[in-house]
Amino acid sequence: MKKVMTTLLVSLFSAQLWAGASMGKVDSFAALEKTVTGLKSPTSTLLVMDDDDTLTMMACPDGAAAADCQYLGGPAWFSWQQSLLGTDSPYRVAGSFNELLDIANVLFALNRMSYTDQNIYPVLSKLSGSGVRLLVETARGDANLNATEQQFALLGDSSGQGSGQGSGQGNLLQLLASNSLKIWSGRQPGLAAPGLPCHIPGTRDVTFQNGIYYLGGQNKGVMLACLLIQFEQGNLFEPSLPISHIVFIDDTLENVQDVYDYFRDSSRYQVTALHYTALEKHKAALTKGPKSQGLQDMANSRWQALQSAMKANLVSPIVR
Repeated sequence: MKKVMTTLLVSLFSAQLWAGASMGKVDSFAALEKTVTGLKSPTSTLLVMDDDDTLTMMACPDGAAAADCQYLGGPAWFSWQQSLLGTDSPYRVAGSFNELLDIANVLFALNRMSYTDQNIYPVLSKLSGSGVRLLVETARGDANLNATEQQFALLGDSSGQGSGQGSGQGNLLQLLASNSLKIWSGRQPGLAAPGLPCHIPGTRDVTFQNGIYYLGGQNKGVMLACLLIQFEQGNLFEPSLPISHIVFIDDTLENVQDVYDYFRDSSRYQVTALHYTALEKHKAALTKGPKSQGLQDMANSRWQALQSAMKANLVSPIVR
């Protein structure tokens, strides 16, 4: 097995001299579609997408002012709360990073998500119909697996505000599961159980199920390469169409940089790493600008109300 893994590590990055990586940015999924179709190689293309604030976001009605959107539980809120750890701020909800993670997990489980762009499902459906394979690479851990799958199942082919079944075309979870990487002989879009990626010392378990790759906050470039190794290893036993082009999209620039840095010298893959900027102003509003105080007050009041309700109605709530 070690010999097979070594062979794969070498072959993944030594086959195609035209490959490498580039960086760019887009502010819509329509622009993403143009990038993917411009490669003119759909059946050998893998589209890799972040989840939070790229595919989905906490509820924010179309055209709504920031004050009418929910920041509580979203990435901007989590980053803000992380910055408050160790301070005596009245807005701090947790005493430690692990406690903050527990609270975030509860909020994920309680919330129905919205698309960040109403073109997401049509674009992904069209691309997958042409042969492009889809993968969600999320910073969420496997503790969020059930909540994430439920959220995706409730997002249909339109706004996702209805039943989640759209107009009969299925839902986001089905779309991903049907059009992702098929790994191992079972031809399933996932791995059987959590495991260490590439057996790299110091890494934590990851999970891949129904086209969603749960990384628990680990480096997205390294983790993507590990999944591709497993995909290639499965192809040794049951061949499928190889991947030569990868388009990666994420609202967090650091993740885009990580993917670019890892693949920039690759001779196996042509990688386009895109920074998704559609929600930049929305996210920044929580901590910057004239409305930040009001938005922080709103997020805090929502948390206080939820916390009070749990304490009043649950004998032993998971967060206190």
